[in-house]
Amino acid sequence: MQTADGSVSKIPLPGGVTTSISGIGMFYPDKTNSQGVGVKIDYEVRPTIDGLKAGVDEILEKAISIIRRRS
Repeated sequence: MQTADGSVSKIPLPGGVTTSISGIGMFYPDKTNSQGVGVKIDYEVRPTIDGLKAGVDEILEKAISIIRRRS
């Protein structure tokens, strides 16, 4: 099952069947489509055993470091 990142309209069909369509296109700032593709992954970050043991949210820490570098 694919998901949509715009508005989704459900359409009931005969026989109790339902289908859905998305009605709004969603695009990145560079005008590439994200509909049916999903988000672009810029950084892959996975928690480590050591981080989990220490109670550190390594994914959040990476996000904060990226934001701080850009500002």
